[in-house]
Amino acid sequence: MEILENLSDIEDCEDDVTSEIEKHLSTASKENYYQEIDENEEQELHGQSISNIQMIDGKDTRAERRRNDKLTPIRDVWETANGNLRKCYLSGKNITVDEQLVPFRGRCPFRQHMPLKPNQCGMKIW
Repeated sequence: MEILENLSDIEDCEDDVTSEIEKHLSTASKENYYQEIDENEEQELHGQSISNIQMIDGKDTRAERRRNDKLTPIRDVWETANGNLRKCYLSGKNITVDEQLVPFRGRCPFRQHMPLKPNQCGMKIW
């Protein structure tokens, strides 16, 4: 707050300028504080969601579902995520669809190998 003390000594500065600077500094420090908290919570939630995904697939119905659907192990999570995205995004008249290769080297029936990409193996998403 040394800056604010120096500003109040200058004759040209008015009280409203000082209050604006105080407001800006307090807002900036609060934003940094809350951003750190959000990042920590996000990391904790991400770890919890990964462990939940591993437990979603029921062994008793897996064989039947796998015959019809290759995305069986994570189908419920995929549908929930897509439903939430549809609620948040409304497409307009002009829309562009792009593809992305998500790096993945695990066992998966729809993994693709693209030797010209930086990450050669992965899942292609449109």
